[in-house]
Amino acid sequence: IAEALEALKPEWGLRVKAPAAVDVVLRQRGKARIIHLIHRGSGLPNLPNSGAIDQIFPVGPVVVKMRGAQRPKKVALALEGKKLAWKYKDGTKGAPGFLTVDIPQVRLHEALIVTVA
Repeated sequence: IAEALEALKPEWGLRVKAPAAVDVVLRQRGKARIIHLIHRGSGLPNLPNSGAIDQIFPVGPVVVKMRGAQRPKKVALALEGKKLAWKYKDGTKGAPGFLTVDIPQVRLHEALIVTVA
């Protein structure tokens, strides 16, 4: 399905490249977009019905690409507060630009907050 969609070249507003164990939820609060990255891996791939989990290893890297009309004022992780590598590329001929954010890993839950002016 992914290959068929890619062949159509749709204009996605948000694209996330992440391990399969990461769920993505997009929210908006005022001028901020919040991208929740939720690690749903159990840590026990051979025992999916086990109620006990000793340790869940972080997954990553995660790359978030988001279309936006203007350069963000602030890009930050809400839960761990780490510094992020991000870049914004202006669009051409009046088209919106793209924000690209590299997140090294997701432990359990990260919230990427992108604030525009």
